Amino acid sequence: MRLDYAYKQYFKELSTKDPLTNTYNRLKFNESLSSEIELAKRYGNTFSLIMFDIDHFKNFNDKRGHSFGDKILVEVSNLVKESIRGVDIFARWGGEEFVILLPHTVSNEATALAERLRRAIYKASLKKEMPLTCSFGVTSFYGHDNQDVIMERVDRALYKAKESGRNIVVTELYNLKRQCSR
Repeated sequence: MRLDYAYKQYFKELSTKDPLTNTYNRLKFNESLSSEIELAKRYGNTFSLIMFDIDHFKNFNDKRGHSFGDKILVEVSNLVKESIRGVDIFARWGGEEFVILLPHTVSNEATALAERLRRAIYKASLKKEMPLTCSFGVTSFYGHDNQDVIMERVDRALYKAKESGRNIVVTELYNLKRQCSR
């Protein structure tokens, strides 16, 4: 029985973790987000999301090879894991893009965390004489949100950060005027 349990745990971890960064994968993140939305709607909780990616990551791969790019992904992931709480869900969304689910966190707290992460990643990269920046999008849950709506909003915030010159944090809040006009 113990061996059976150990195998189940092993395969469960394999199905929910990104093998390179040892962060959660998109499947696990989506499951966690769905659960958090249900809890927020039922109990009136709030939560926030941070989405970020490594600026000009393709250049690192093109100039120094994919194994070097993989090393960057691992180092950034480890730095973020050390900087967040145990209850936060940190996942590799795809490529060089990551997302963090922050239960019981309002937008100004999430924005402050994103700013700390942005600075920490840049500072750590300077120690290795390899300037590395990231762009961040932040949003928070509102009672009407479903998974698609909140993910679209955080993605839009990240896109605005990239459009605005990169290496910044952009917070996009629920737009009541826009919502009412629908």
